[in-house]
Amino acid sequence: MCGRTDRMIFRSMNSFTNSALGLGAAGGSGGTAPAHSVDAKPILSIASYNAAETEGSVPLSIPHIMAFKPVSYQMVGWPHTIGDMRELARFADHNFEAEIAGLFASGAQFEPVGYRNAFTHDEKELLEVVRDKVRAFTAGWFGRRVAPITNILVQMGPFRMVNQLGATFGVDKPTVFEPGPGAGYLGAFLTEAGHRYASYDVAQSYYLWQSCLMQATGGSDFAELAVLEAAERNAALAKARIAHIPWWHYVSMLHGTDYRCDIVYSNSNLSEMSRVSLRMLLHTSKTMLQDSPVGAFTFFSKGMPAQTPHEQIDEEFRIFGYHKVFDAPFSAYVLDESRADRIREAFANGILDYDPSGRGGAMEANQVSAVARDEAPLDTALTQWYHGWNPPFSEG
Repeated sequence: MCGRTDRMIFRSMNSFTNSALGLGAAGGSGGTAPAHSVDAKPILSIASYNAAETEGSVPLSIPHIMAFKPVSYQMVGWPHTIGDMRELARFADHNFEAEIAGLFASGAQFEPVGYRNAFTHDEKELLEVVRDKVRAFTAGWFGRRVAPITNILVQMGPFRMVNQLGATFGVDKPTVFEPGPGAGYLGAFLTEAGHRYASYDVAQSYYLWQSCLMQATGGSDFAELAVLEAAERNAALAKARIAHIPWWHYVSMLHGTDYRCDIVYSNSNLSEMSRVSLRMLLHTSKTMLQDSPVGAFTFFSKGMPAQTPHEQIDEEFRIFGYHKVFDAPFSAYVLDESRADRIREAFANGILDYDPSGRGGAMEANQVSAVARDEAPLDTALTQWYHGWNPPFSEG
């Protein structure tokens, strides 16, 4: 499952509301969607991304460029580039997987992302807020309103894990760095919940989609580093609560960075990286994590073994001085071995619900993800036909 120019750092652009976009009702709750403002246009365009990537690649060596190619996407034909911003509507969700129908079964669990089919009131509200913002900007920027169903649901497991891991060490709203965030919904949850968050990606298409999502959820707290000159990026990264890092700038962080985080979450992609890019990630992450009381590198799945065998991953962590905590309910490594027992104890009974209000709840996926048929993701009909999925349409 897929877990896989405008040179202003923080801006408030001319905006319009959902009603101006003709959004009306929220498909998820059957009521009226809250009005979410949407900027007049995305900060990052195809032309500005392509120009920045070309310029940023000029000083890089051939091994650098080879290390940051989206090889796994190329192998399976995944669309890693686009030529028209309207194409980004297809990246709002990914449902075309054999496991999708099973996620909606009562009591369902899906270990590669820590998913279980039970959601609290707080989780439902978070899902609705992010889904409504996606409705708004997909309609306004891409000409087609899309409400994500599955990809957004399965990111609740990692979100729960991050908050529980922070709480284990007394860190409220831990800072997270996420390489290769895919559709980006973990970052959207963290953004809405008040965390500090940064990510990078090597695929042009996903990077553009992520930028739109981060702009819509992060607002004035968001910094898109791809539209900045090289000399401006480090200052922007230090200042921003929500930051998007282009891969060519991430490469420069190998030789030192002031960016710090509490948790690195790199899911379903470690084995998809070349050995060079994997080692760069492990090296850079050590620097980012070194000052944190948490200091954990985490994931649920190693991803498709396209470039680095699964059995080699543990050894790579060992080479770079990480200590393995466990492989379940997720995989975790720490720099300070003395923290491992605290993490094992904290997760002895699994990953806890996100329930800051204390209202509890055990609503199922069909109850928290109903959408209107006319806002269904682009792959819905094909998934219904091919995989026998019965989507949670609000019209029944």
